[in-house]
Amino acid sequence: IGELPQEVSLSEPSEQSVMRWADGTLMARFYAENRIIVPMDRINQTMRDAVVAIEDKRFFEHNGVDPTGIMRAVVNNVTGGPLEGASTLPQQYVRNSLIEAGRQAGDEELIDSARETTVGRKLREISLALAVEKQMSKEEVLHGYLNIAQFGPSQYGVEAAAQHYFSISAADLDANQAALLAGITQSPNRWDPVQYPEAAETRRNVVLGEMVSQGY
Repeated sequence: IGELPQEVSLSEPSEQSVMRWADGTLMARFYAENRIIVPMDRINQTMRDAVVAIEDKRFFEHNGVDPTGIMRAVVNNVTGGPLEGASTLPQQYVRNSLIEAGRQAGDEELIDSARETTVGRKLREISLALAVEKQMSKEEVLHGYLNIAQFGPSQYGVEAAAQHYFSISAADLDANQAALLAGITQSPNRWDPVQYPEAAETRRNVVLGEMVSQGY
């Protein structure tokens, strides 16, 4: 991995702008990404649990990198399989933040480098995730991830997703709704419940199963 960075500066994700008439009613919304950033106390605990259960079940135990996941990714790569299985929530947070920084700067190379499926990209991601874990608490990392991750074809952050799919706040999500949203992030188009409701339901059930097996 080389020398680890001591600090990581992550860009604040962009969010939607709202224009209102003089009486306060909505006129229009403008955004590059449909995102509404909310504090952690406005994200239901069940939603937090669902994301940890399906994306990174050892999140509260590791230091940013999951050795079990890394070995799985190495085996996949050596045997010609996909480079997957090692992305912890800190790693995903870093990757999403780099993509977001590239979008804000109009830097396609930065976006492409954050998305490329290579060992080099994975090692850079690991290095940055380790640094992030040193300067942020687990709750801060999870909060950052929940606000930046893609929860649908054009929904970014859990609040925008909750409003889009259920017309409620992320604070009011029940277990079924939280599991559905948590399952989307793996493949936002494939698991889109609007376009593919049966597939999304199957994925939701997988998340619910993980939540049960992990005691959530």
